Amino acid sequence: MSISIINQHLFNTYFGELSLDDIFNIGIKGINKNVKTKYDETSLKFLSKKKLEQGQCIILGNTLEKIFSNVVENTTTLENIKQKNKKGEKEKDHLFIDYEKKEVYYSEIKSNINLDTEKSKATYEKCQDIVKELENNYEGYKVIWCLTSLRYLYNHDIPLNLKKKYKNISENLFGLNEYLKMVGSKFIFKDMDDYKNFIDKTVEYIF
Repeated sequence: MSISIINQHLFNTYFGELSLDDIFNIGIKGINKNVKTKYDETSLKFLSKKKLEQGQCIILGNTLEKIFSNVVENTTTLENIKQKNKKGEKEKDHLFIDYEKKEVYYSEIKSNINLDTEKSKATYEKCQDIVKELENNYEGYKVIWCLTSLRYLYNHDIPLNLKKKYKNISENLFGLNEYLKMVGSKFIFKDMDDYKNFIDKTVEYIF
């Protein structure tokens, strides 16, 4: 009798009366799941009650960027000077000016700062390049800037492993409330629960 026939005989003898679920449970033992069952806590979509697909999370981030641009315009004395992006120029997410005080305010708005080393470096170097460009274009003006994480309200909430990715601009890595304070907004979120409610309201509106 060949080995394959013997193995089949043994299988039928010992496992023939087991159900499909029994066989599955025997076979799956010790095998790890590849599918994540929880959202990455550093992701913006972690704040939403509704489960969001990656594409929806991108839409949410873009919408929040526009919402908070409107918030700055309507709760500060700053003027929005962001222009339509020109080919070959680096896009500036938020760009405001105070002509009286001669101050330019710039922020890169990110829904996710948990990027790999190459992308995080590209992100903060983009900020640094834009700051230099603004200093050249607005001679005599002070450029005040930050990289804003929409996932967190304050820098101290950002996990240390993420902060290390942006150590070259550590003093300019802000949570959302810190950005709103930077531009002199009359509005900030009371706490994370307050912000989560706002996220849910936004998600309900756009989806």
